[in-house]
Amino acid sequence: MCINSTEIAVNPQIQLLVTSIIGPLVGVVIGGLLTYFTTYYMEKQKQRYEISKSLLEDRKELYLEFLGIFKFNKEINQSEMYILTGKLALLGDEEVVSAIGEIFCQETIDKMKSEDMNTEQIRLTLINRSINEVLPKMRAALGIVNNC
Repeated sequence: MCINSTEIAVNPQIQLLVTSIIGPLVGVVIGGLLTYFTTYYMEKQKQRYEISKSLLEDRKELYLEFLGIFKFNKEINQSEMYILTGKLALLGDEEVVSAIGEIFCQETIDKMKSEDMNTEQIRLTLINRSINEVLPKMRAALGIVNNC
């Protein structure tokens, strides 16, 4: 004799008991998973924000250090320039790094020397180009907008 699944009678009390236990359990599991994933997502967002904020502060300090090499009566030490260039390559914004690379490439300096510019004239030209070409890119990379 074969029993058909539609012929099995389920005790209504057992059905009510199973439903009253499974429903809240499923709700707790779903609620717990939603809470976990929401917390995980928010922590990841917080970490990304902190990293971005830290990178922005590091860039700001680096850009100020770069602009600080142009202090009057200060010798531009070749080794300091290499170290600063390395830091810029690691932390700097791509546009800022490429603009600095164009200004300070050896071809540019050789061209200035071939035009019979003395050291101070080369220095002033580098300062001028840095202010006119690099500074706006630094401001944009740091999110500083002109108020004028």
